[in-house]
Amino acid sequence: MKKLFVLPMLCGALLAGCSKDNSVEVLGQKCEKIATGERGDFLAKCPVVPELDAIRNADKNAMFLSVAPSEEVIADVESVYVDVVPANTVEGVAVNCYRVLGVNPTVDGEAMYAVEVCEQ
Repeated sequence: MKKLFVLPMLCGALLAGCSKDNSVEVLGQKCEKIATGERGDFLAKCPVVPELDAIRNADKNAMFLSVAPSEEVIADVESVYVDVVPANTVEGVAVNCYRVLGVNPTVDGEAMYAVEVCEQ
């Protein structure tokens, strides 16, 4: 009987230890961290909300740092994808920068496909 009591507790402890919270706040929205780049940036999948939609519809002025958007990411119009560049230095001040994947992006060579927003 003791073995039956210990087994569910052990299984519960293992499951709790294995779960990872990949949620991250990006520009005031709760998003899911889905990939990490080699230069410290990471890709976040966010819901389409008016604030992020306005950014992704602005003029494209950047590219992702080191996490290249996959064909699946480019095809997903139900989410907003953001390359988060933490602690970037702008004019001597450490700021977080966000490179929001633009609408209808063209990811080929030197073409800009994201909109960069930095906060201080």
